[in-house]
Amino acid sequence: SGPEKTPWDEPAKPTDPFETLGLDKSTATADDVAKAFKRLAIKWHPDKNLDREEEAKHMMQTINAARARCVQILEGGKDPEERDDAEFDPTKPAEGDDDAESASDDDVGGADHEAKARRRAERAQRRMYEEMQRDYERRRRQERQRVRAEARQPGARFKRQRDAHAARARGSEEKDKRSENTDGADAEAGSEPNDSPSETSGGSANRSGKGSSTNRKKNRARKDKSRFAERGDEDEEDDGRARKRLGGVESCAERMDACVHEIALAVRAHAPTLLAELLMFECPPLAPVDPDGNTPLHYVARYDPGLVEAFLQVVGEGWRLAAMAKNNLGQTPVDMLSPEVEDLDEKTAAQTDRVESVKGTSPAAVEERERLEKRARERAEASRLGAERIRKITGYAQREEEKRRVLARRTFDA
Repeated sequence: SGPEKTPWDEPAKPTDPFETLGLDKSTATADDVAKAFKRLAIKWHPDKNLDREEEAKHMMQTINAARARCVQILEGGKDPEERDDAEFDPTKPAEGDDDAESASDDDVGGADHEAKARRRAERAQRRMYEEMQRDYERRRRQERQRVRAEARQPGARFKRQRDAHAARARGSEEKDKRSENTDGADAEAGSEPNDSPSETSGGSANRSGKGSSTNRKKNRARKDKSRFAERGDEDEEDDGRARKRLGGVESCAERMDACVHEIALAVRAHAPTLLAELLMFECPPLAPVDPDGNTPLHYVARYDPGLVEAFLQVVGEGWRLAAMAKNNLGQTPVDMLSPEVEDLDEKTAAQTDRVESVKGTSPAAVEERERLEKRARERAEASRLGAERIRKITGYAQREEEKRRVLARRTFDA
């Protein structure tokens, strides 16, 4: 009769991939899928289940298939098994199929066909709405996690971005300085005479002057680097003393970094969905959110200009007032823009989001790094475009205000 088949020899029946990974389909995210896959892969690895090797191989195949299906569903695609088996699902007929009527009923008249088309459209709309709802809940959950992390350490994320941007700018300046010194040293070495007996009778490196020139370049670059570091420290001290003399602008920036208002937390954590909810239902878009009189647009301009579109969608016709609003120091939102956000590049954004913290060569780790790097590229591009948008709307609002003042003066003079 042959060997008896084990349960894992039977073909696995299609199940919910989220249930296979132990996740809730309505709230699961890509991070949750990666973590669940890693946990189950470690548990069922064949090397750790030598006494149940066949079962372990079967479970690894099931886990890999479930992970692939979950990733496809979360990315907006349709589950391949649901697409293939839709005709066998009585609760979810395939596109173009009818519920219980025969195709011959279409010959009766146009009324039946119109009713069937309406039912198909309603089903498609309902499924689309459910998918959008799941996507919204997933994004909201991710943003809640980021906001909680921001609340535990206010301003830490922006501080990482600021330090990374400063380090890259400092490295670029040092590189330019070293290249200039190298060019000068090469020119100096080429113009010096080479008449000493040792150089004329020595090796080829000494005869050509290359050995001594290399040493001079290294020593000069090292000295320039140390002088640059000392000069940078002195400049920072001078800037700090100047800020104190200017009347507390630095203290205002520090208070913005430490502000724990919900608007400030949502902006610093890059949470557009939560920011829109707060502006629509809890916090007026034009009202100040801290004692210094900074409005939500001030925070958007200082920390994340990429959120300006979410702000403008909520504020509507009040965008002119928002662009011209001043805090207690007389600063408008455009005055809050800085090179950290206007010149944000992909690598700086990746360091801000700690992409390098995801280590390993497993498929889950590689996929997570690629996802974070893609998000960093998108955020850097959105930050640059958002800063440009803030400058444009501010300039337009200023021109409109100037026209209004000129018209008011003409009316008064008349």
